Amino acid sequence: MDNRNRKKAPQVWTFDGDELAESVAEKLQPNIIKYFYDAHKKLKKDDDRPLTYFETCQYLKVSKTTLGKWVGDGLIPYTCVDPENPKSKRFFQKKDLLEFLDKHKSLTREEIRKGARNG
Repeated sequence: MDNRNRKKAPQVWTFDGDELAESVAEKLQPNIIKYFYDAHKKLKKDDDRPLTYFETCQYLKVSKTTLGKWVGDGLIPYTCVDPENPKSKRFFQKKDLLEFLDKHKSLTREEIRKGARNG
């Protein structure tokens, strides 16, 4: 009888839930660590990169007019390519935007209620 034509029976493994989870976690762990390391590196790099006017509007979720008013009122610092030219490109730092948001944030209903109870 020719062994080449003989079909092999499928191999069956039996795992309980914990063994399966451990096996999968062991196989995925290096990929997960690399994914989070790469994501963290990208976020850190993105935090240092200045934002354009358009990107700042998107980041703050406001219109160009609103951002222009805040910039004109001196509420948000920026850097200009050519400070002598009022139409020169402006760039913003995320840390400055976060400070602005923190300084001018509105209280939520829950924060107001807690303040009323505690004050």
